[in-house]
Amino acid sequence: MPVVADGTDQKFPEALFREDPWESRAHRIQVTPEILTRSDADIARTVRLALEWDALLPDQKIRSTVSEGRVSLEGELSTLREKEDAERLVRVLAGVKGVHNLLTVAATSIDPQRLRTSIEEALELEAEREAEKISVNVQGDTVTLEGRIRTWPEKNVILETVSHAPGVREVTDHLCVDPRR
Repeated sequence: MPVVADGTDQKFPEALFREDPWESRAHRIQVTPEILTRSDADIARTVRLALEWDALLPDQKIRSTVSEGRVSLEGELSTLREKEDAERLVRVLAGVKGVHNLLTVAATSIDPQRLRTSIEEALELEAEREAEKISVNVQGDTVTLEGRIRTWPEKNVILETVSHAPGVREVTDHLCVDPRR
């Protein structure tokens, strides 16, 4: 980011003892954000390249549009994790002012009990100590998680594991991090 200092004060030590040190020219700094502004076409190219370069995202299934630095993502993906990853990837690109995530997760005809069992098995692998303390409730394509866990990283692993499950379109997180357990 370009920063322009507007001159210096020849008597800098004396400037420190003035009543209002902000009057010194050594303290005036002008930041020029207009240099950082990117055109919508440039942002659109960057979004497309970022999606293409991410090996875990099906970029051909994602349509993007840019208007005044705001990116809209549309399309149908296989997992909730892909939807979240696409937004996370685009949100940090230079010039992007916001992301409107209209991506949807494809509906699958999976038995809720089978989905619950597969999630519980995955949780046992990923978060061995905590799996038995987590309640997994499946209603259609929505998974609700409840319980107490010890650490934030463990919570993140659990949420990632659930969002990777096929057929999950939404995760309701009621997990409580309690290190004292």
